[in-house]
Amino acid sequence: MEIVVVVDVLRRAKVNVLVASVEDSLEIVAARGTKILADQLIKDAILSNYDLIHLPGGWYGAQKLGSSEQLIALLREHAESKVYGAICASAVMLDTKGLLKGKKATTHPHYSSKLSDQSSVNVRVVIDGKVITSNGPGSAMEYAVSIVEKLLGMEKANHISETMGFSYP
Repeated sequence: MEIVVVVDVLRRAKVNVLVASVEDSLEIVAARGTKILADQLIKDAILSNYDLIHLPGGWYGAQKLGSSEQLIALLREHAESKVYGAICASAVMLDTKGLLKGKKATTHPHYSSKLSDQSSVNVRVVIDGKVITSNGPGSAMEYAVSIVEKLLGMEKANHISETMGFSYP
């Protein structure tokens, strides 16, 4: 859900989405066995610029993302001026890499004690400047529409929400 919902909502909003794999292949197997086919490997994806970098969650997935030196380097450069976000445990990974310094964030309740700033851990979706975080799969739709709002404005976010029968904000 944490990748599929976000990609689907962004594509409905006509955002050009590229899914990158930090694995050795384009096929990504998510925690529950869901298979996702990435568009590129991270080694190729780092050669381009992006308006947003989204990190799906799950503890194992967050650890895998955090172990990619190429992804972390891209995030550090990206975070200086562009939007980035994370769902679930990936927010903890961002925090451990120093990418949430001075930012409020949320994460899955199971991992909330691991965030250095505890002020927003009970919130479903947190937007702090250019950082957007979500507490887990249950808030993936709200998180995805928040990204649409951040990138394209409230009017577009409301339109996309209405076409999906989703109440936002």
